[in-house]
Amino acid sequence: MGLTSFLATSDRELKEAPKTYRKAEKQLAKAQRKVSRRIKKSKRRKKAVRILAVKHEKVANQRKDLAHKLSRELVEKYDLIAHEKLQIKNMVKNRLEETGKRVVEVEARNTSQICNQCGEKRKEKLKLSQRVFKCSYCDYKDNRDINAARNILKRAALRINGSDFDKSRQRLGTSLQGAVPIDA
Repeated sequence: MGLTSFLATSDRELKEAPKTYRKAEKQLAKAQRKVSRRIKKSKRRKKAVRILAVKHEKVANQRKDLAHKLSRELVEKYDLIAHEKLQIKNMVKNRLEETGKRVVEVEARNTSQICNQCGEKRKEKLKLSQRVFKCSYCDYKDNRDINAARNILKRAALRINGSDFDKSRQRLGTSLQGAVPIDA
């Protein structure tokens, strides 16, 4: 199962989950085995620990790089970014403040369970393995993350000016829907 999309926007854009850790897993495991085979307090162990630390740092740097590039892309593309309450670093927020744009944090409860077309809430909960949202009331079908992203954007529009999203469509940007925080 796992994470299929790292980010979904209300524009139907899906960003693939980064595979930096998965790609480096074998190298990290090999370096970890080398450390565990070495005698404690020996020079060779210290060297193996340094090599392992460098490999971990490389993965962390790749994740930071992805987060910076993604936040820059979002800030350049949208005037408003609405996201569910995640542990997102201030990266996007700071970049938006630099450019005079807005970030709105909204409650994420039931965003993937409510139809963004008619507002009807599903009677049965969507399982994580179910990737397609289907409304039993209006027969609307969409990717569950995109449906949730549009619901988050609607909530942000309501929070900003108390109006419905459809009435205030100017250039209300995107909505972030991700399962993991942007990690630094």
